[in-house]
Amino acid sequence: CSNKQSILPKFGIEKEVRVCEACYEQVN
Repeated sequence: CSNKQSILPKFGIEKEVRVCEACYEQVN
């Protein structure tokens, strides 16, 4: 698990959720 958090509107997620480091890099 990671402590990164990001909003993922392209997945229909409008709140901050925990994401992996690689996923965080892709969306930010």
